[in-house]
Amino acid sequence: MKTRYFALIMGILLMGCSAPAAAIELAAPTETATPLPPAETPVKTTVTLAGVRGMKASGDSLWAWSENEIWRYKEGDWSFYAFVPGSSEHMAYLSDKLWAVENNRLLYFDGEQWQEISGPIMGAYSIKADDDSGILWVSTGENLYRWDVEQMSYIAHPRVPCCYLFELEVTGDGTVWAGGLYGYLPWVGGLARYDEASGTWEMVRPWRAEEDVTPQLLASTPNGDLWVKLVDWSEDWEVLQEAGEPFVEWALAYWDSASGEWTVFEQDLPEGYPFKMAVDDKGVWLAQGSGFVEQMEFNGLARFDGENWSHYLPGTNVFDVAVAPDGTIWYTTGDDDMLRQLR
Repeated sequence: MKTRYFALIMGILLMGCSAPAAAIELAAPTETATPLPPAETPVKTTVTLAGVRGMKASGDSLWAWSENEIWRYKEGDWSFYAFVPGSSEHMAYLSDKLWAVENNRLLYFDGEQWQEISGPIMGAYSIKADDDSGILWVSTGENLYRWDVEQMSYIAHPRVPCCYLFELEVTGDGTVWAGGLYGYLPWVGGLARYDEASGTWEMVRPWRAEEDVTPQLLASTPNGDLWVKLVDWSEDWEVLQEAGEPFVEWALAYWDSASGEWTVFEQDLPEGYPFKMAVDDKGVWLAQGSGFVEQMEFNGLARFDGENWSHYLPGTNVFDVAVAPDGTIWYTTGDDDMLRQLR
């Protein structure tokens, strides 16, 4: 059991805004689980970019990187942008600079070469750009830094109360969200929201009122709303598996920025366990991301619009999925890591 917990934890650790528009309406989940509908047929376009290790929409572009190169998708065209500084983990584009986290270093590309930010921000883990304010938020795994890319200066913020290794997201109102693991215990974590006016963190519990459930994935929509994938791993998951019961529990939570209300979906979820998520103003895309635990393999791409599920690419190991600023959907598979367009 300890071995499986370790594999699960290590797999997670290794994976690593415009004016608000009308919020999508989300229907309450039904009481009985139903299978996914028949698979839809995607329109697939292959781009000559193999060995893709990650994708990220930031600024006006979609970014994809392989072991050696970074490519940029903008206004319908892909172009080579830069060579990878190393084993890049997170990227963000802000104020005409591409920022990256590589081996816990914060770097930016000046148009010719990569420059390292040395000094106070050591051990960078994840970054998130706030386009409206020109601020790059940097997580070091314990602390949060507000980095002004124009002034090249920073402000240290209070330590995040919910977790150690954490992901960042910024919604359309400028709110900074953080979520992740507490130490190395995946069943102890939480979601926190930072109030810059008061300089304090607030714990948020969208799923279970009395519990800080671990948020594994965070993603904001173009209209400023927030999707969160929440996980709650039972300590008795092996017993449940032997009994034929679900041994991994997860849910989707949606935050409406206009009303400030949460809606949680914990029924009718597709089988499997997604590790990748991409969103737009019409819903959320979920992909496998990893198959390090065989029973958690996720089949193809699942699409949820707040009411109905759709199923794409059945039987395919979809490793990553991203939504470009122009609304096109891109994915890679675990078979060849080739970048493809879904539609």
